Amino acid sequence: MGKYERMKKLGMPTASIINRMRMDGVDSSIIEEWSGVGSTSKESQNKNVSAESSDIMAIKPKSSTMKPFHWTKFTKIQAENTLWKESEKTITHYKIDYTLLEEKFARVKDEKQVPTQETEQKQDTPKEADAEKID
Repeated sequence: MGKYERMKKLGMPTASIINRMRMDGVDSSIIEEWSGVGSTSKESQNKNVSAESSDIMAIKPKSSTMKPFHWTKFTKIQAENTLWKESEKTITHYKIDYTLLEEKFARVKDEKQVPTQETEQKQDTPKEADAEKID
């Protein structure tokens, strides 16, 4: 019986302890005597289990306070009066002429290139890009 007393001391539900006693083959009269209940029918066990489960549901988990994302919190006014907000107003937006950039830095195709034997052979063979792909 020391084993079951230890289980009760650890806070296990009495219904679990009684089930363990039954699995271990303890006589039902000893179980009734130990549990202090006149009968150990399934109905009385279900009442005990439902009472214990309602007690567990009544306990609310502790709400943990989380650290703020920023160490110092800004108000809306402080956020509006920042350097970035002011600089956005003073910066002038430039228009970039991309055609001029393309003329200066684009790679020019050399049309004067005479086809050699290697380039002719490459043109005759089908390319991987031209091959059909089946999914």
